[in-house]
Amino acid sequence: MKYLLSAMAAVLLLPFAASAQDYPRAEIFGGYQFLREVGTEGTGTLNYHGFLTAVEVNAHSNFGIVGEFGLGFADAGQDLTESPAEITLKQFVFMGGPRVSYRSDAVRVFGHALFGADRFSTGAAFSGISENASLTPFMMAFGGGIDFVVNDRISVRPAQIDYVTSRLSFEGVTGWMKQIRYSGGLIFKFGGDGY
Repeated sequence: MKYLLSAMAAVLLLPFAASAQDYPRAEIFGGYQFLREVGTEGTGTLNYHGFLTAVEVNAHSNFGIVGEFGLGFADAGQDLTESPAEITLKQFVFMGGPRVSYRSDAVRVFGHALFGADRFSTGAAFSGISENASLTPFMMAFGGGIDFVVNDRISVRPAQIDYVTSRLSFEGVTGWMKQIRYSGGLIFKFGGDGY
């Protein structure tokens, strides 16, 4: 009787053990990012174009830790000032945090909360004279996205949307820079059964 109960328990728990192994241990994302600055006082609206990379380590099929690194460029030009100065902006983002996912055979939907820093650099040039400034404020992002499975090794992420904010303090002026970020690209998956 003891062996029969053990065998029945093993048969009943086998599907859970198999499904627990059916997810990648690590995922690497690479793609395009677009950041639109919304609501920063005195700066107008700026658009940053660039790239985003991320590395995710999955502890479970529904939970992982992700680290993101991105770089965006904006050419402010006449948007910020009425002078003929050429103004360029660069934003390097590095954040990390928990990601919660729902996975099926064809799709993955996820949400995350990310925290880190934003290396913000600006440069201005006028009549051969140039000036540069930079700061690295605290940054956080809340959002999510959807991935479509191509095969065991590759997925496509058509959309990840995040609300991104950073705490700026420069020359006595303090405030929150608010951005909406879109990103999309490819995911390469590693580890786990079938990966």
